[in-house]
Amino acid sequence: MSKKKASQRKANKETGAINSYLNRARTLSKENQPETAIQVYKQAIGLSPSNPTPYLEIGKLQVKGKLLKEGIENLEKAVYLSPKMASALVELGQAYMKNNDLEKSLSTLKETLEIAPNSPAVHVAYGSINQRIGELPKAVDSYKEALRLRLNYPTKKKEHRLRTDFGKQSTEELLWDTLSLLAKSGVHAFASYGTLLGLVRDGELLPFDKDLDFGLPQSEMENACQCLERNGWVPLEINNLINPRAFFHPVKKVSLDLSGFVVDPKTGDTFTGFWMSNIPYEWSRNTKYIDIELYKDESPTGQPIWSLVNPEAWLEVIYGDWKTPDPYFDTVIAAKNLCGFSLLTQCYAYSRVFSHWEKGNLRKALATTEHSQQHLPNDELLNQVTTHLNAALHDK
Repeated sequence: MSKKKASQRKANKETGAINSYLNRARTLSKENQPETAIQVYKQAIGLSPSNPTPYLEIGKLQVKGKLLKEGIENLEKAVYLSPKMASALVELGQAYMKNNDLEKSLSTLKETLEIAPNSPAVHVAYGSINQRIGELPKAVDSYKEALRLRLNYPTKKKEHRLRTDFGKQSTEELLWDTLSLLAKSGVHAFASYGTLLGLVRDGELLPFDKDLDFGLPQSEMENACQCLERNGWVPLEINNLINPRAFFHPVKKVSLDLSGFVVDPKTGDTFTGFWMSNIPYEWSRNTKYIDIELYKDESPTGQPIWSLVNPEAWLEVIYGDWKTPDPYFDTVIAAKNLCGFSLLTQCYAYSRVFSHWEKGNLRKALATTEHSQQHLPNDELLNQVTTHLNAALHDK
């Protein structure tokens, strides 16, 4: 056997071994075994330290698992080995953003846009960093461009099953314990949004919900946040928002959103919304409410809590027909009490349409598009997306 053939055979054998490790790691990741998957990726790196793919994939997994430092180091290594690798650059730019290194994120994603100007994913990532830094007009343009480009790619429909384990007993116990904890600390927090909807309509938490929702006076927000942190809740940052505030319970694995409400001193109207400190007020996502009246209540276990006097009227303001379940209703986009369809609301709308579409959840993508069209009926892009998604849904 010639030296050339022997060398090629050795290379093929190494490639086969690396691919075997990569496929195993990917399977472990899909099976929700990230720690084991990371170890297998490290074995692949040991076999081929100059191959950027294992660094990219282990970096993505580490960032997803909130191991930001390690994830960024591996993503940077992937980019070092393959400077024009758009997929690695996108992941690195987004990891920088999660790590609050916004300048690095912006410069990395700008570079990626130059390398892959026709990639929908790159435009979404570029939209995300512009949304984060408050450049909302640029963010909307980037999200819309991602949708335009996505129209040129195949659309695959996947069956999506709604999560059905959120309303388990331990989550409901955490709900009542936390509301009581806040009440005892002088915070007038009450169940709101999906949490309230499930309790009032079904007598329990919505099984397909993803977090707990509390409302409270904005003036009591800092007291509430300090109380939660003292009692095991970890604060999260969500797109540079100062309202709502987000928390995660690492033991119970449950997320919580706190929405602060204010009363306009001139009109007496009650508002809450998604607010950022670095954008004009009119760009914010705002919602208007009826007066929020509370009374001293007790949880099912006799703990003191605050509850809404008129929860049904409150739900009607948000959902309209709240008695009829609608698994595709996205409160951020479709709430009946939205004050217009602001730039920030558009950011959420366009980016969520893209995300659902990319995941193959076409019914959710279509519902979000149609809700957006109610506010932007003359938006030609939304019309094109609606036509495309309808065709894909009915394509056998």
